[in-house]
Amino acid sequence: MSNHKKHTNLEKRNNDNFASNEISFLGTNCGIISDLVSKVSQELPHFKLAYFDASHSADIEKSNLSQFVFHPQGNVQIETTAKINKFQQRIDFAQFDAVFINGNHYEGAKQILILDAAKEASVLKRLDQLGNIQFVIKLTEETPYFDFLEEKYPNIKQLECYTIDQIDQIATHIRHLLHKMTPTVKGLVLVGGKSKRMGQDKAILNYFGKPQMEVAKELLEKCHLETFYGVQHASEKNSDISDTFLGLGPFGAICSAFQKDPNSAWFVLATDLPFFK
Repeated sequence: MSNHKKHTNLEKRNNDNFASNEISFLGTNCGIISDLVSKVSQELPHFKLAYFDASHSADIEKSNLSQFVFHPQGNVQIETTAKINKFQQRIDFAQFDAVFINGNHYEGAKQILILDAAKEASVLKRLDQLGNIQFVIKLTEETPYFDFLEEKYPNIKQLECYTIDQIDQIATHIRHLLHKMTPTVKGLVLVGGKSKRMGQDKAILNYFGKPQMEVAKELLEKCHLETFYGVQHASEKNSDISDTFLGLGPFGAICSAFQKDPNSAWFVLATDLPFFK
């Protein structure tokens, strides 16, 4: 039997339900959740954030036209005919550091539980969606933990707990979560090209007393990046990354790096940039 493969098996990035990184807020009414997300987001200006919610309008006219209305200040209002599709949402949300989700409507992989005595039945209905609670928020100091929560999650009282007016503390906690969710950056030096136009291997040209491939690697390592060479054929004795996507040039090398580690971010440096510093 032939062992021939039609294409390389793909290593997939770890994803949450709708985005690479998502946190759902649930346990109270949607207005409180929306207001909390808005206030917390204002305290996190250095992150690119999105909010995923459901329309609460009872009467929406069906349209066959998707509208993208851009404001001169940089905002855009989108009304689309598209339906929710977790694969498409991951693409749409890939540009964001994190996506906040209204957990009353959509299940998020990580949760922030808001305890609201008036919404006990709602939390009970979503009990199985609370497998990864990050911390708890109470509407008031007196809001109790529901008995079924303690029964299902015995350690829930050991989680950090805030009241909903503690915006600074809540934002700080989420900031720490976002930093933990930020992927590691690794370096990739492209040395697998054929240098047809140059007429000689660009990677070993000597501009600064040593082959340029070494100079490029050292530049990245000075920034504390674990760095690899992207090559056509790697030796078993080193940590170079072989091209597993052939005939695609630099793009194939980048894809090969993501094949090796799809959950890292890659800083890619070519060897024909001798004045890059």
